[in-house]
Amino acid sequence: PHPLLRRALTERGLMTREEVDAYYGAWESIGVACYDADYPGLFMDSYAMITDSGSFLVEYAATGRPLIHLRPHDSDLQILPPNRRLFSSYYRVSDVASMLSVFRTVLERGEDPAKEARISAASASGVFNMRADVRILRWLDVLSSKRKDVLCKD
Repeated sequence: PHPLLRRALTERGLMTREEVDAYYGAWESIGVACYDADYPGLFMDSYAMITDSGSFLVEYAATGRPLIHLRPHDSDLQILPPNRRLFSSYYRVSDVASMLSVFRTVLERGEDPAKEARISAASASGVFNMRADVRILRWLDVLSSKRKDVLCKD
């Protein structure tokens, strides 16, 4: 679960403290639960990321490892043009059948059919050879100058 989820669930009255504790206990029983984590360290020690969030989708690309994005077909996630190629190289699952298929292929058998496309997209995005602050400043410059031709290149 996201580090801020625990507080949000109780503050918004979606769950009682006991329900939240049980929910987090269930997560902790099936794997590593990180609430105040060293995310770069976790990323580099992981085999793959499975997420339903928009967070870390670009950052995880620097590992070169598979990312399984749990996202319904009708999801309204807004993807910026420079990230479209990268995001399309992730494994998108939208239902139980597609999730099981990707889990079996990527996690059980260790196969990664999207690897070449993902590495190519990540390389083109600069995540392998450019610090995040430099990339952010460049994108801000591009956005401020409205140079859409640069933003939309693969």
